[in-house]
Amino acid sequence: MGCLEIRVALQLVEEFNREGAKLHVDNGRDQVRTPAGGVVQLGGLSTKAEVEKGRGISSPALYIDECGTIGDARLRPSIMETYGPATKDFFGMGGRGITLGGTPDYVPNSLWYKLCGGNTLKSEYGYTVHHMTIFDNPFYAGREEAVIDAYCRENKLRRSDPEVQREWYGLFCLNTQGLAYPSWDRTILPLAQMPLHGYTVLGVDLGSEHPCAFVVIRFTLHESVIGPPGKELLHHVHHAHVLETYEESGMSVHDVRACIHQLQKNWNVSLTVGDSGGGGKLTIDTINNVMGVPIQAAQKPGLKEDRIWMLDSMLRNRTLHVYDRAESLIEQLGSVPKERKSNGRIDHMSGYPDHSLDATHYALVAARQQEIKIELPPLPGTPEWYARVQRSDAQLLSESPAERKNRLMRIRAKLRGRRG
Repeated sequence: MGCLEIRVALQLVEEFNREGAKLHVDNGRDQVRTPAGGVVQLGGLSTKAEVEKGRGISSPALYIDECGTIGDARLRPSIMETYGPATKDFFGMGGRGITLGGTPDYVPNSLWYKLCGGNTLKSEYGYTVHHMTIFDNPFYAGREEAVIDAYCRENKLRRSDPEVQREWYGLFCLNTQGLAYPSWDRTILPLAQMPLHGYTVLGVDLGSEHPCAFVVIRFTLHESVIGPPGKELLHHVHHAHVLETYEESGMSVHDVRACIHQLQKNWNVSLTVGDSGGGGKLTIDTINNVMGVPIQAAQKPGLKEDRIWMLDSMLRNRTLHVYDRAESLIEQLGSVPKERKSNGRIDHMSGYPDHSLDATHYALVAARQQEIKIELPPLPGTPEWYARVQRSDAQLLSESPAERKNRLMRIRAKLRGRRG
């Protein structure tokens, strides 16, 4: 809070007094006193000198707002060296300690990011984390979507843009190079709409230092007729349905085996693939050969940026559908930025949890996602149809007795096979 903000805050207190609040404003000391003797000291953290003002004071509670706009060089000493220690005098005596608030910031692995635990909401410092968005604010009840749409129109933004993700969804996301999956529009389907049949793949991202991630994807085949009249093609394309995701830290090999086995049983999984990098190969071999649960090493052809492009393209073409039990993937699709590594290749930005995304990549590649096109015969009565009939008649007229005999024998064999 700077000098201008402090002046504005004190003016607001004067407005409260006109409504009967009976608070005393001390403009010289930037303080507000209550009738019961309480004192609220206003201050800022814009400079190192303001940070140092916290030394030597004693306070039962400390509130720091807009932490996302305070650099590490000022926020860290304020919490750990100056204002923070001032609250310890009241530890065990009813003191409220430190309360921090603010919007997600722009800096990867910042102190604010670590205090909040990023988008996992699990603080690296053991803080209690409370997350709120516009959808939790009763002031906007019933108007949330309209407000966000208006904001996007006025600023020429999409919902997937980092600015929208931070300000309205409360997600840590950088805008240095944007999200890795800008085509994600946050369309989430209820599990009741899932396809009951299909080819189901389980992708597993194994981790020791990071969580293990499990992603279940069911593939279905959709048919359509494309092309101009007389040149129609029967177009086949696979759709991928992400039915469920799960992440857990500190899993043993036995835990991983039990989780894979349960997911295979629950979803009638046809194929399971896992990351064989690092110690993953030994884990996969143990689960498959020793514990008897089928799992194969995931193949990683090409580059990581190819798999990122593939997943984003499927989102853009609406051939990948995400269901409400894929919580970890939903969070990562909307928050993981991309960055260009030192080798010039695009990858997920370091420091952002992307384990469910990687497991999704493994499952998609394992299913060999590809389009299938089958040529349809021309419509009867069209010039193409007459030309085809004439070619067939010409072949019949020119065939020898032996060729005719062989052709009829093949037809009889097919008929007997159908009757049998």
